[in-house]
Amino acid sequence: MLSVLLAVPAIWSIQGFNMIAKLHKTPDRRFILAICDKNLIGKKFADKLCQLDLASDFYLGKELSEDELHNLLKASHFIHLVGKKSI
Repeated sequence: MLSVLLAVPAIWSIQGFNMIAKLHKTPDRRFILAICDKNLIGKKFADKLCQLDLASDFYLGKELSEDELHNLLKASHFIHLVGKKSI
């Protein structure tokens, strides 16, 4: 189970696309960067076998500059992308 020790939230715009990102630190000191299209935040998707809850705190954030975003991407071990714009 993932234990989040650090959460660095971010919202930024690349070429007019609004995305939300949040950096999470795992117990073994690895970083997971969660990036989601802003228009998908708060939604839930499900089928018979799985569910994706974009209303959870895992995806919430605030604004960052491009330099700060670049640093987060470089520091991340894993990147979780949700949405056409984010990908």
